[in-house]
Amino acid sequence: MLSGSELLCNESGALAALDSPHAAVDLALLQDRRVLDKMLQLQHTTLPTDNYLTEPNTDIKPSMRKIVTKWMLEVCDEYQCEDQVFLVSVNLLDRFLNTTSVKRSQLQLSACACLLLASKLRQCSYLSIDLLVFCTDNCVTGDEIRQWEILVVAKLRWDLCPVTPIDFVDVLLQQISIDADTGSVRRHAAVLIAVAATERHFISQRPSYIADAAIMAAMQGLTHASLSNMAPCIENHQLHARLVS
Repeated sequence: MLSGSELLCNESGALAALDSPHAAVDLALLQDRRVLDKMLQLQHTTLPTDNYLTEPNTDIKPSMRKIVTKWMLEVCDEYQCEDQVFLVSVNLLDRFLNTTSVKRSQLQLSACACLLLASKLRQCSYLSIDLLVFCTDNCVTGDEIRQWEILVVAKLRWDLCPVTPIDFVDVLLQQISIDADTGSVRRHAAVLIAVAATERHFISQRPSYIADAAIMAAMQGLTHASLSNMAPCIENHQLHARLVS
């Protein structure tokens, strides 16, 4: 008779992902103005474009990007990944597709490699290769994901840590005086940012701008607050953006 541990042997990857601890917030970093200045400087260096979607010979269409990014979001939601994992993986995917011509049949494989890299970089427990293979209904193999992971790293020259809109949200919320619960505002802003990441029109937008818009939309939705409550923070942020750009 099989023991309980033997029955669960093929599910360890999924269980580990569900039980993964999340990193604690470091207020010393979030409240340091130098961190915001550095983020504003760095956001330009890893900003992707949508050129690969408009090239005449490309095999990847905007609708295909929409489908694969929604699938990536579903994987991250299902296995409770940290918010940054999805955003980093989409950034890596867009930048990779701008440097490499891939077939439409390789798009989900590229997404798997980017999810694997992003989970290794931005959360405590990464998504296992076996789990990613399972999520594709075995449309790709573990060896293919490993090979594609190396390819993505090489094409992006190991520049794998982009600044995301969520990074800006965490910093900006420390500078805003609001009536609503900060945690609720962050959660709503995170949802809006994730949805925006699936849309091609936001590919080339600065993460800081997306973060500003998401916070404002979240505050209005939760508290019906006027935009004047956000004015001091936004003006201060825009000033810093001009100074460091």
